[in-house]
Amino acid sequence: MLKKTIAMLLVVILVGSGVNAVPSHSVDASAVAKEEAGVDPFVQKRIHKIQQMPRLPEPFDMKNWRETAIDYDAFVFDFTKQGDYLPVGWWDRTHHNMDEDTFGLMTYVGKFSQGTDGSQEAINLMAAVLSATLVGIDKSDQDGIDYVKMLQTFYNADNGENMIMNNPSTVSGQTFWYELLPHVLFYALASYYPDVDQMDEMMRSTADKWAEAVQVLGGQYGRADFQYTAFDFHKMAPFRNERWTEPDAAAGVAMLQYMAYAKYGDAKYLDAAVLSMDFLERQQDNPLYEVLLYHAPYMAAKMNAEQGKDYDVDKMMNWVFDGGSRAREGWGTIAEKWGDYDVHGLLGSLNDNGGYAFAMNTFAAFGALAPVVRYDPRYARDIGKWMLNAANQSRLFYADHIPADHQSGADWKGDPQHVIPYEGLRKELNGKTPYASGDPTVYGWGNTDFSLYSGSYAGFMGGLIEETNIEGILKIDTLKTDYFHREAYPTYLYYNPHETEHIVEMDGLGDSPVDLFDTVSGSFIVRNAKGQASITLAGDQAAVIAVVPAGAAVTEEEQMTLIDGVYVSPAAKPAVNILGLQKRELVAGTVEIALETGIPAKHKLESLTVAFAGQELFSGAMLPDKLELDTTQFNNGFHRLKAEVITSGGAKDSTEIELFVRNAGGESIIAAGPEQLSAWEPIEAMPGSAQRQDGKVKVMETNDAGGYGGVTSPTFELDFSRRPFAIVDVASASPQWALQLHVKGEPWGFYVKPDGTETGHFILDVMKELRRMHPDMAYLGVQEVELWLIAAGQEGAYAEFEQIDLFYQDDVPLSEEQWSTPFDAAAIAEWQQVPALQGSVIFDGKAAVIQEDALLNRGGVSSPYMNVDVARNPTLTVDVTDATDEWSVMLYIRGQNEGIIIQPPVSESGRISYSLADYMKGTQGNSESGFAEVQVWLLAEGNDDASFSVSSVELAYGDKDGSPVWVYVGAAVLAIAVVLTIGLVLRSRRRTA
Repeated sequence: MLKKTIAMLLVVILVGSGVNAVPSHSVDASAVAKEEAGVDPFVQKRIHKIQQMPRLPEPFDMKNWRETAIDYDAFVFDFTKQGDYLPVGWWDRTHHNMDEDTFGLMTYVGKFSQGTDGSQEAINLMAAVLSATLVGIDKSDQDGIDYVKMLQTFYNADNGENMIMNNPSTVSGQTFWYELLPHVLFYALASYYPDVDQMDEMMRSTADKWAEAVQVLGGQYGRADFQYTAFDFHKMAPFRNERWTEPDAAAGVAMLQYMAYAKYGDAKYLDAAVLSMDFLERQQDNPLYEVLLYHAPYMAAKMNAEQGKDYDVDKMMNWVFDGGSRAREGWGTIAEKWGDYDVHGLLGSLNDNGGYAFAMNTFAAFGALAPVVRYDPRYARDIGKWMLNAANQSRLFYADHIPADHQSGADWKGDPQHVIPYEGLRKELNGKTPYASGDPTVYGWGNTDFSLYSGSYAGFMGGLIEETNIEGILKIDTLKTDYFHREAYPTYLYYNPHETEHIVEMDGLGDSPVDLFDTVSGSFIVRNAKGQASITLAGDQAAVIAVVPAGAAVTEEEQMTLIDGVYVSPAAKPAVNILGLQKRELVAGTVEIALETGIPAKHKLESLTVAFAGQELFSGAMLPDKLELDTTQFNNGFHRLKAEVITSGGAKDSTEIELFVRNAGGESIIAAGPEQLSAWEPIEAMPGSAQRQDGKVKVMETNDAGGYGGVTSPTFELDFSRRPFAIVDVASASPQWALQLHVKGEPWGFYVKPDGTETGHFILDVMKELRRMHPDMAYLGVQEVELWLIAAGQEGAYAEFEQIDLFYQDDVPLSEEQWSTPFDAAAIAEWQQVPALQGSVIFDGKAAVIQEDALLNRGGVSSPYMNVDVARNPTLTVDVTDATDEWSVMLYIRGQNEGIIIQPPVSESGRISYSLADYMKGTQGNSESGFAEVQVWLLAEGNDDASFSVSSVELAYGDKDGSPVWVYVGAAVLAIAVVLTIGLVLRSRRRTA
């Protein structure tokens, strides 16, 4: 559906006398902008997804989260309870890794594989203890029991791992998030319980190991790389399982290392945190895998404020909410109404049967994002708006807030207070929308879907939320999950979701006079208050209130605002927002672009630039009356819209969003709706049928062998050297569906989307998925292929499809201006694996070290595509500094079925130049002139783990004669040395004579 944003481009200048940006209600232009564009004149940073959420959710029914967390603690830590699947906890007296007894908690109520000593999980137990702590329970001395000390069973000392793991006896190197999250929770507990025996020693020793791991991951050379599945501390090496990577581990490591730096002050921890955040800053694609990424906006904002960094908080914040992760497609934040229920703000899968929100993810995100506003108050309104939605809607995870026929465990009566939530909320199951359930009953893991590992995080809401005298306005404590923070004043986030202003009563201010400083406006809003104060909140606005000593002095130091020398907020920053568009939204024709900006006091707008797909749409210090994007000037596919402002004070801000251009008549390989899909033929190897009904096509397996069957597209040509994307809209699946690409002549297809129950809107990077699941697939260039739509999982399986689009989304080849600068070692370290000849590359501080990682002991990396004029005698120069075995160089021309060897395997090092004209002749319709898109492949080969080092690669146009130049540095240096030696000897003889 074509989405046109009908709004004007506007700018709102914030003026005032405070140390931060202050709203101006006297500027006529602001009032006009508000009236015409429907936006508030007080501009903050907007989070794309949150623009879709209601300010005040309906129905408004806020659960008492503090009471829920307290009652949960009392329930699960009562190991004497009787009843079905009770108790949910037990005493573990096996003394794993410690001399004392410990305890266990079930991950799910009635889980089949749990309840025995050693089966307990740290992400559950540690969260339960931390949640109780956040609501004021001292878990180091609860009825004489030190539950905090007991958690040291997860410090795996008995097996020599000496790391905090998810189980009492396991090893590292399996999955980042199950190995990092226990560390994050343990360090958080260490901030609350510094005096518990051995907490400090375990925190420091594991922080040392993670700091060392960052160095091994490339930090020793100045560039850490987290594109792995885990880190094996026994081998002190990263691990990749060839099925998935977890790049958001960088956020978890940054969190650990910055906490360690805050506690111990050791510069190596700060260095590791910086290296981890630098990795995230370099990423263009969303790296979200699990909950670890939720810490990225917080770490970015905090390190910007405290360390003077310039991390892109906007990018990382939208990663959390948008979805579209390349590491785990479909994970993000739900912004929908499911049936009669508002579910805006819940986090989880956007694709699994149309949506599957998880309690644990939602609760964990609440704790991770609350302190962001201390370090970047520009996000106060949207974070406050999301928190209100998330806190209100999270009641639906609990059995007493959803009808009995909309949940899987209404018959279980063991939790009469309803303190244990369901694992998740599905958009649809058993014909009901929504449906509270989980994985155990669906996949046969257990008797119920009630999830302790989820309920153990409820304290992140219970400890941070306090309701006020105005319904819908929450008081959020921003300090409780800001672990190991510097000296700070009590600081609270308030958001008013109502259209009109409200007066909020703020209690508990104490007997000594205090002032209330709003870091959003940069001004004092109350002076000399005792006990209680009233604050006025405008409609749809937020405040971040620091409770400071009355009469305290305000100063600015190192880009921070201090009150009596204590940090309260960062220096004011501008804001620019793109309004009304969502990530990967479909656009076509002419689209009006709506922007808003906010400029701090004493600054003015110096420049505003807007670009789409790298092409500038507008640049200037004056705002245009209207800004339009003509999408017909761009290829169909995904492109980024970016806006950036610079103020007279030199401060910058930017925001960007990826849009999907789809214009009629644009280049498509396949564009098939129900009419076209219904004509697809049965797959010969596993037949099925396709029937058009109700605006969809139902694909059903009719395979005599059973279980798998489907239909195939007509044969078409696909260029494997390009980047095709498939967009698939799946309405339903019973039970599973899959998408395969079949190369003519092969007996079976290659998976693009493996068997799964997920439904919804899928955007698949075809070549990336093919090569991820089939790393030894050798096809290159143009091949005759078919697309297979498959229903799978049982006899009579079916799936309903609405639309399939297949189109090319090629990376733009580098122009001569871009590739004429030599690729240095750091740039080569960013090159990608060669298809079917896999390798890896790291930067060792001097050279790019390329290592083979392929089945045939021959693999490496490829340059970006470069647009090269064959007629101008292009010359390639490669500077090889070292080799453990042999290496070679190949040239690949887009569209060809194989690469061209220009350097056969050799072991010598040196600076070598090659004339490419002879190799490229005939690639342009047998013409000796014309352009070709080429890649350079650098390959290590010979033995397992063969590697070689390259300091630079240079492409340049040379003479027309096309003669090759071979210069081996080692031989050249030797010759020069001989000449110099002879010269010195002759000079010596002359002097002697």
